[in-house]
Amino acid sequence: MQIWLYSLISVVAVSGISLVGIFIFLLKDEKIKKISLFLVSFAVGGLFGDAFIHLLPEAFKKPGVNFMVSLGVIIGVLIFFVLEKFLRWRHCHVLETRTHHHPLVGMNLVGGAP
Repeated sequence: MQIWLYSLISVVAVSGISLVGIFIFLLKDEKIKKISLFLVSFAVGGLFGDAFIHLLPEAFKKPGVNFMVSLGVIIGVLIFFVLEKFLRWRHCHVLETRTHHHPLVGMNLVGGAP
């Protein structure tokens, strides 16, 4: 009987946690704008973590290599994220700008380097 009780409690807890997102609609627009970046970052981190740490090793099915492959992919994504932030890809819809940057040249030089 205990296992049924634990199962029921865990299902209710997980379902209750998933319903927390409904209450975000009760917040004002200013509050939503403040926390939306955090929530999107949290969601993307959760999906990346699941994909790279759980799903990617299943594709290789080699014992002992799984964690290193996942770690390599995560480090690669982080390196390219930092590289893109460092080179500052600028995009705007203003027709006249005083300075015109060409970050694509730098990205091609660094990305295509042997």
